Amino acid sequence: MFSSELAEEAATLRKFFERVPADQFGYAPHLKSMKMGELCNHLADIVGWPALILATEALDFANPYPQPDATDSAQLVSLLDVNLNKSLAALNAADAAVFEQPWLLRNGEVVLHAFTKGTAIRHALSQITHHRAQLGVYLRLLEVPIPGSYGPSADEQGPM
Repeated sequence: MFSSELAEEAATLRKFFERVPADQFGYAPHLKSMKMGELCNHLADIVGWPALILATEALDFANPYPQPDATDSAQLVSLLDVNLNKSLAALNAADAAVFEQPWLLRNGEVVLHAFTKGTAIRHALSQITHHRAQLGVYLRLLEVPIPGSYGPSADEQGPM
């Protein structure tokens, strides 16, 4: 179930990444917003989280792992593909029992969320949808046509 959903979400995300203007990676719609490049790299990274979740017992923000630094659409799509392949391989190789094992999202000693690995993967998939919607707002504000996510977008339907 997770494999097919992740593959579908990644296919949609790929369409968004292909439209991100490289000269707008520093764009943010508000001072409190992530820059577009950070948001896109975070999205591409989250696609790899199912593999991370299945291989670990926790993600500790106090000990951060290297963050991706793609600087154009082609690099984003490549990073997306690498992370998707890792996650699909891990999901397809996983025994059903592993999804019931505990997994933590923490910041040092502070536990932010205690999940089962299955619930953590579900949360990661929700984060992809959430952050892709943010990216859609960024693109809209830059007058970039929005691709459809679960059907045609207003930009793909043409004039009403």
